[in-house]
Amino acid sequence: MKTTILQFLLLSLAATIAYGYNSFAGSNLYYAPGLYANQQNYLFSNLRTAGVKVLRVWLDGQSSASTKGTQIISYPSLEPNEVGIYDDTVLDLVDDLMLTAHQYGIKLLISMHSFNALSAGDVYGRRW
Repeated sequence: MKTTILQFLLLSLAATIAYGYNSFAGSNLYYAPGLYANQQNYLFSNLRTAGVKVLRVWLDGQSSASTKGTQIISYPSLEPNEVGIYDDTVLDLVDDLMLTAHQYGIKLLISMHSFNALSAGDVYGRRW
């Protein structure tokens, strides 16, 4: 009887550990590409401590140098004025963000567009 209970507990523990390796926690931060290097390190350090493995970011621009009380680098959207005419600024910022995220073992889920930008009448909202 004791052996059966012990076996059950060991199998349960093994299943829990295996499940943990296959699951992940994630977060969103739409203005992450505009964070300064020290802010990125602080963000990813704390995300890693919390067990977060994925951060979703967008290629929408941020025109304010302060977003939700955080000082950031302002940057335009990938296609700020016309569909098919690109401004690579946000891509350069996302490149740097990816390098920092990689140092902390965090992956980025990059979304091309957000509903908020679309509903605000951005280039896609005006065209379609």
